[in-house]
Amino acid sequence: MRQLKSWGIIVLVFITFVVYAIESKTDYTYVVYEVDGGYGYHIEKSDKVIIRQDFIPAKNGYQPFVYKAHAVKAAKIVVRKLQNKQVPALSSKEVENIIH
Repeated sequence: MRQLKSWGIIVLVFITFVVYAIESKTDYTYVVYEVDGGYGYHIEKSDKVIIRQDFIPAKNGYQPFVYKAHAVKAAKIVVRKLQNKQVPALSSKEVENIIH
């Protein structure tokens, strides 16, 4: 009986971990939108905006992304970082790789 309870607890912990891992990977979405002079994006979690980026991060001034594809790439990187429980900021090098 005791062994059965132990296995039950192990299975319950495993199921909880799997559900948490799946939910944490799928909760984040992004939307790319037009801003004056280009594109920006926002990141949502459970239908709530958690990051709004109207300009290119890690770059001097407030310049929007010129191309929609660049905003999409940046948003995807930020979502991936959030899913991996990393700081969602983009580095200067990441931004340069996106726009060049």
